Amino acid sequence: NCYDITTWDPYDILGDEGTINKFYNNPAVQDALHARPIKWYGCVSEGTLLKYDKPLTVVPYIAELLDDAGLRILFYNGDRDLLCAFTGTEMMLESMKWSSTVEWKHAPRGVWMVDEGHGPRVAGYTKALGNLEFVTVYNSGHMMSHNQPARALDMVKRFLKGETLLDVKLPSYPRVQEDNHKKMYFTGTVMLAIVIFLSASLFLAHRWRGSERKRGVYEELSSTDNSELGDNDKELT
Repeated sequence: NCYDITTWDPYDILGDEGTINKFYNNPAVQDALHARPIKWYGCVSEGTLLKYDKPLTVVPYIAELLDDAGLRILFYNGDRDLLCAFTGTEMMLESMKWSSTVEWKHAPRGVWMVDEGHGPRVAGYTKALGNLEFVTVYNSGHMMSHNQPARALDMVKRFLKGETLLDVKLPSYPRVQEDNHKKMYFTGTVMLAIVIFLSASLFLAHRWRGSERKRGVYEELSSTDNSELGDNDKELT
């Protein structure tokens, strides 16, 4: 199940006979929500509706909602969701260009706690700054309200009240600035090049000295042989 990597079984709440469809197609529910009496579907065929869709990013619109409209935005992902993984959301928010791009990289991180009847326990991991918050829900797949209903209710209540989910702040450590990182990378590259150059020079020098010693030995042997031949010639004469 790409929506929950801990199971092979599909979500029983999806489909025409799933609990979500039955709930939202209930006339009493539609009337309470002031919704038009239509046939509601939880999931539709992407091949039909997205056939002519173009893969354009919506990240700039998110930045506008944060900066220009001042809306409060909360992103959440289940840590067992492979289809919409939390790592993708984290990378998107880290690279998003908005008024607090730099501040977001150093934003407070912490633990979200929820009392599910046995005292406060860790419900997830969150990062918050101003009107933006990103939550990773522990032990949850794509359908958080199905996997962790108590946590989903707590999240919705806090969001509507304007409260953060950051209950226990974790220690933070300063990041190395990008310029310093580039300087360190350049310095390391130069040092590596120097080490390689010196190593190659020492190796070549060692080879040269070895060849010179061998040449001296050969010359000495050659002169010895020539002198012995000369003495032999004298004896013969």
